[in-house]
Amino acid sequence: MEDDSEQNYCDICEEERDLEDHVYYCIECQGYFVAHINCMLNSEEEIAAEGSSNMALDFPSTSAGLRERVCPLMNRRKMMKLALTNIQRKMIKATAMIIQRKMIKATVMIIQRKKISCVIALADEKNNVIKEIIIT
Repeated sequence: MEDDSEQNYCDICEEERDLEDHVYYCIECQGYFVAHINCMLNSEEEIAAEGSSNMALDFPSTSAGLRERVCPLMNRRKMMKLALTNIQRKMIKATAMIIQRKMIKATVMIIQRKKISCVIALADEKNNVIKEIIIT
């Protein structure tokens, strides 16, 4: 029921969950929102404090209100993680291209040095031939 990339982590505190412990998960989110029960209760208290002063009396509606607020946030979080993953992939590709270009540049420099060495060697050989001709 969970997203494989976030398996065994609490979606509120983002710490690893013990598989033996009970958890809260959102049925409407198809189990993509999974949290420690304590984290969920603390979140409900925070949301209730923002919107309602009588949380104890209004718990069922607070719970429904929490779901209404959490589900869109989880969808937004998933979209942001997906966007981050895409950016990271692009960065990896860009880094690979930079490394490839540096390797090509280094190869070109080596080839140029070899050409220069060959030209110098040919010039030295030509000079030696000219010297031999002059001497003889």
